[in-house]
Amino acid sequence: MKITERLFGELPNGNAAKLFTFETEKELTISITNYGGIITSVLMPDRHGVKEEICAGFDNLSNYLKGHPHFGVLVGRYANRIANGKFAIDGKIYNLPINNGPNHLHGGNNGFHTKLWNYKIENEQNRISLILSHTSNHLEEGYPGNLEVTVKYTIADDNSLQIHFTAKTDMPTHVNLTSHGYFNLSGFKESISKHKLMLNAKRYIEVNKNQIPTGQLANCENT
Repeated sequence: MKITERLFGELPNGNAAKLFTFETEKELTISITNYGGIITSVLMPDRHGVKEEICAGFDNLSNYLKGHPHFGVLVGRYANRIANGKFAIDGKIYNLPINNGPNHLHGGNNGFHTKLWNYKIENEQNRISLILSHTSNHLEEGYPGNLEVTVKYTIADDNSLQIHFTAKTDMPTHVNLTSHGYFNLSGFKESISKHKLMLNAKRYIEVNKNQIPTGQLANCENT
């Protein structure tokens, strides 16, 4: 397997974003940019050996800069919503930007998905890793503590993709990281309404009309 690196585009401040493309011997091709840690493309063969795109995204940086529904990005400091854009830790109230109705969503408009991450490449036997790192300073988007984040994407020759998140803070804070990918296993020939997903769960957390967890656990066993 191999990894290639090229210029993906230039940010308004003049900094260059890179695009890293992994290719395995089994015909899997995955592209990731260090701008927002975005998985921009996943090309893989279907059951008939036809290689198709299954990841929603763009082929250039400029479209990501125009705004999008978090296609493939790293979300942080906090994935999902925080009610009314505020929380308390040790009796102190922290106010966050409101960017989704009355709530704070996905770390704010200047969250991790807008950052140009530092990067390094690690070659191991039968696998290659792209390691992205970013330091979020104290009170960035309102969150307390200096937070050091590392995200390791590992593609192996068995066509597996692993994403490993590490975060270290110097004071109590809230952190909830994720990779926000959109996938269509039909190669975008059909909508996802015909996809089947199985979750090994007995209960799920209910949410209100603003998608905020209510604290109630609803039963979903054998559904």
